[in-house]
Amino acid sequence: METSEGARKAAISELEKALAETREKLARETDARRRLELEIARLSKETELVSRSGMDPAGLAKLQDEFANLRTSIARSSNQAT
Repeated sequence: METSEGARKAAISELEKALAETREKLARETDARRRLELEIARLSKETELVSRSGMDPAGLAKLQDEFANLRTSIARSSNQAT
């Protein structure tokens, strides 16, 4: 009887540890996603302002590349989360 109780406690402990690790990982991923979304919003506004101001095409292309790279980063982080 003691062995099964010990095994049960060990299993519960392992599950609690796995749950805590999962929560930490989710919190880090959520924070990273929020930061990326804020950066995308910033770049979108900058791109809009640049296009309204008549900035040269090379400068606009650079901003668009940054925007695309951020989208790729989000896609990668989403794929790693699964």
